Formats: sequence, structure tokens, C-alpha cells
Amino acid sequence: KAAGGILKGDPRIPGSGLKAPCKARGLVLLLPGIIIMHGERFLSMYEEIISQWESLHSHLEELGGIFDLEAKKKTVARLEEEMNAPGFWDQPKIAQEHGKQIKLLKNLIDPYEKLNARLTDLHMLVEMAREERDAQHEADFQQELASLRHELEEFEVQCTLSGEH
Repeated sequence: KAAGGILKGDPRIPGSGLKAPCKARGLVLLLPGIIIMHGERFLSMYEEIISQWESLHSHLEELGGIFDLEAKKKTVARLEEEMNAPGFWDQPKIAQEHGKQIKLLKNLIDPYEKLNARLTDLHMLVEMAREERDAQHEADFQQELASLRHELEEFEVQCTLSGEH
């Protein structure tokens, strides 16, 4: 037995010590180190992770609306288009101001998009684990959720202090 009452071994692997499929406390061990959960424990773990994910995703979308990031993206696109116009660079002060404004706006847009991408990636990984009934990465999911929560809080402070809303 491994820690927590999980049996080690696999009946398909010679010398593993098991003669029958291993089922202990809602866990099934298919290969050494690969644990597949089933039953209520798995569903509860999955529902908790998805609930935390939905909360973070909702909060990020809320911030995107509060700080009007779509309008900021449109402003960046407009400024970049102006910078590509013939003769634009003949006016260095205006060019410098455009560059500063784009940088300020991207300092808000880029973290938002990175957080959104990480949330999307995490959701896909959690869904894959749920479909495969694989609980082996629960700690990784929890750690990523905590990291995302922290970065989301930092992003909110950054947006608030930027005065760009």
C-alpha cells in the first residue's frame, strides 16, 4: 500500500504484487503512478475546480467591461493605423505620443489576454481530465487556480491605478 491507502501495482505488470484490479477508496490504479478517480470524490473535486474557474473567468470578464478593454483595443488599432500612414513619422512629437499611448494601453490589454488564455487552457485541461476521470493533476489545477487568482488581483490593482478607465 502507498500513502493514503492506495494500493501499488498492476495485475498486468509482472512482479507488481497485484493479482486483481485495484479499487480502493474510490480510486482505480491502472499503471503505477496513474490514478483514475471515480464516484462522488471525483465529481466533487471536478465541480469545485470548475466552480473556482467560473468565478475567476467571470471576474476577469467583469474587469474587461469595467475598464473597457474592447475600446482600448480599438484605440490601439486606430493609433497603429495612423502610425502606418504616409508622413506620420515626419511629426516626431505626435509619433512619440502615439507610442506612449499604445504602450500604456497594451500594458492593460496584454495581461488581460494572457490571463484569459491561461483560464481557457486550464478549462480545457480540466475538461480533458474529467472526461478521462483522471484525478492525478488535482494539485496542479489547484495551484494554477491560486496563481491565476493572485494575478487577477494584481491585474485589477494595475487597472485601477492606471487611471485608464
